[in-house]
Amino acid sequence: MNRRLLALLVLALAVLLAGCIEDSDSSDSESLIGDGSGNGTDTSGEVTLSWEPPATREDGEEFSPSEVDRYIVQYRSEDGEFQTVDSPPEIRDTSVAINTLTPGEKYYFRVQVRDTNGLASDFSEEVSTVVN
Repeated sequence: MNRRLLALLVLALAVLLAGCIEDSDSSDSESLIGDGSGNGTDTSGEVTLSWEPPATREDGEEFSPSEVDRYIVQYRSEDGEFQTVDSPPEIRDTSVAINTLTPGEKYYFRVQVRDTNGLASDFSEEVSTVVN
């Protein structure tokens, strides 16, 4: 396990749901926030990200993990544009393995959550690692 990656992911994903916004497709103005934290590991050409689901909404109401519709996970190479992880197409677990990465290259990752009402958080802060 890459300790630097783990520390970066825990720090960055801790703010995963700190500032949630309304999805443009929704007319409901309620937002989500959370105290998400996460970690990750990397192996040859693969990175596994994990995080905690939100615990509260912006207004302080409790948020149940059953209200999560899906997580959107994106990654990019150092000079590339973000790509959405599409396998599985709808991520409902709090972890995902990305195994299509090139060893030796630096990649950046971010996560967003959408609830069952269509509300979406901002993307988390980006975290990065050089893939082994």
